[in-house]
Amino acid sequence: MKVNKILGGAARRTLVRGVVSSALLASGFLFSYATAASAAPATQLIITQQPSTTAASGAALAQQPIVELRDGGNTLDGSNTSTVTATITSGGVSVSSNTVAAVGGVATFSGLALNALAGSYTLTFTDGSLTSAVSTSISVSAGSASKLAITTQPSATVASGAALAQQPVVKVEDSGGNVIASNTSTVTVSFTSGGVSLSNVSVAAVAGVATFSGLTLSALVGSYTLTFTDTPLASTVSTSIAVTVGAATHLAITTQPSVGVASGAALAQQPVVKVEDSGGNVVTSNSSTVTATITSSTSTVAHNTATAVSGVATFIGLALNAPIGVYTLTFTDSPLTSAVSNSITVTAGTQGALIVTSIVGTYGRTLTLTTSGGSGTGAVSYAVVNGTATGCTVTGASLTFTSPGTCIVTATKAGDTTYGAATSTPTTVTISKLPRPPVLTLGFAGTSHLLSAGEKHAIVALSRKLTVKSFVTITGYAPGNFAVAKSRAIAASNYLRSRINVHVTLHWLKNVALRAVKIATTAQ
Repeated sequence: MKVNKILGGAARRTLVRGVVSSALLASGFLFSYATAASAAPATQLIITQQPSTTAASGAALAQQPIVELRDGGNTLDGSNTSTVTATITSGGVSVSSNTVAAVGGVATFSGLALNALAGSYTLTFTDGSLTSAVSTSISVSAGSASKLAITTQPSATVASGAALAQQPVVKVEDSGGNVIASNTSTVTVSFTSGGVSLSNVSVAAVAGVATFSGLTLSALVGSYTLTFTDTPLASTVSTSIAVTVGAATHLAITTQPSVGVASGAALAQQPVVKVEDSGGNVVTSNSSTVTATITSSTSTVAHNTATAVSGVATFIGLALNAPIGVYTLTFTDSPLTSAVSNSITVTAGTQGALIVTSIVGTYGRTLTLTTSGGSGTGAVSYAVVNGTATGCTVTGASLTFTSPGTCIVTATKAGDTTYGAATSTPTTVTISKLPRPPVLTLGFAGTSHLLSAGEKHAIVALSRKLTVKSFVTITGYAPGNFAVAKSRAIAASNYLRSRINVHVTLHWLKNVALRAVKIATTAQ
């Protein structure tokens, strides 16, 4: 305050208090005064603390910048609370923690970091229409590893199961894109979504670069992307890869066989097997042969092969010839990987038709019964169920009877671990008498009663035409000599009965000229 006339003490005290009394004014004193200066609205940004001159990419600056908002007279706008933003003047990638609201017209940054390739940069500070400010130069060097970046994308197309023709190359970078040459960590790849499996999925970086080799996609036909990870670094995703059908690698069961079946019977639900590539695609060009085998080495599979049509093998009439139990089937088509079925419970099978084959018997002889057909290893037993012949009796497989006629029998084959029991239909066995053979004449020389080899052979042949029910008359002849005639008859009788125990009546005569023995069958 300027006072045009010197005042007394009281007046001065009054002025000091900023009070001008009406009396002073009335007394004619003149005054002129000015209040303290106040700032106008801010028009410009002024850097009052420059950022650090050096920094690692992605790391907070050791010296954070401070920016003031001033008016045209360079006076701080203490009431300003607007937001100041820092950007890289040219080049670089981004600035972290790059905005701050002014407090009392002062913007104090905290955590500001430059994400940039190694090089020299400046920061530009802006706030709406205010005049911006540019920092002094900052030299950026490589920082800490923070992310992965793909430098060579994988092939755009590939067959499932085949190695990518163009293998991906992935860099370990800092936030500004600098390769971290000291890095040797492991980069791993996975399907972003879908897919079946990947081969050769991990690679250790060399000087910060992971170069994949033999990376293989196994997937259904379709489009896929790959995600590359290296925790805790930020992952990266590849461009799209179109997967097509690959080479056949394995078998897959699309229709499982029936869960239960009788041994030897065709499965109600026949298996269907696909020839697939590593991703599960059906290889429609395949026409190879698929073979089914049972898990038990002692059992077999009937109709166990099927030829693939457009990559699909459909079995027909497949049956398990196996003991009662639980089994699986293995499907093979070398060199493809085999497939194993679900469990199949095998129950007792039905035997083939059992037939009694011995249908003609001879009165006086025991008949050994025989059969054909049936299945398995069960024992065969017989039973007489009817007949016109008397005394029809079966012991084991031997059928006996005491008169001609018929014996009706059945055969039963017991079940075993594979098959149930089976019984034949009743079978008629016809019992008949043998026809009577003609009289056999044996010649002798002189007074001999010994049988020659030829005569013995003739008696043996006759015995085969007789039964124990046969009646035979043997007459010996010797001219004028009873004793020789008798000896000849007895010799023939003894030899015949040594072959078969028939009923024999002996005669001998001396009043004829014959030197012989006659053997006549009188009844059968």
